[in-house]
Amino acid sequence: MAITDAMSSRRTRASAAIVIVAVSLLAACSAGSGGGGFRQSIGLETPPPDATLVVARRPLQAPPDFATLPPPRPGAPSRVERDPQAEAAAALLGGAPTQREVAPAASRGEAALLAAAGADAADPAIRQIVVDEASPPDTRFALRSILGFPIPDPVAEAERLSAEEEAQRLRDQGFVAPGPPSD
Repeated sequence: MAITDAMSSRRTRASAAIVIVAVSLLAACSAGSGGGGFRQSIGLETPPPDATLVVARRPLQAPPDFATLPPPRPGAPSRVERDPQAEAAAALLGGAPTQREVAPAASRGEAALLAAAGADAADPAIRQIVVDEASPPDTRFALRSILGFPIPDPVAEAERLSAEEEAQRLRDQGFVAPGPPSD
């Protein structure tokens, strides 16, 4: 019986030693993870607030007459608090004008410049055209290669410029064009 007691006592000590080593390793790993250390991970220390997420709130005030208050709308934005996202958009976009600002009339020089540039013949849908051209094509289902060999794209090949042909085209129009790079 003494042998069994001795063995169970050794097992208990070994189990306690394993638990202590495991807790120590866990504490060392969490302290070295860069997130504020062991004290912060177990809740003894709180991290400071992120300055970019702090929003100033107006102090609470009692209304002059409770009878004139509109009924509450659960989930609706506050009527008196500022909207931080709208403020950020206004700051980034140079203010949010409530009405469209009217540009002053163009001077004679500006009108002549616009006429010479062909501004009166501009396509009214040019913004949408530019967006469509700048957006990448939908290639979710496109096959780009077979067994590692690229599949040629005739549209891309037609749009690709040849340096020699472009330089010759510019020279034909009277521009000074550099020659091809030397190897």
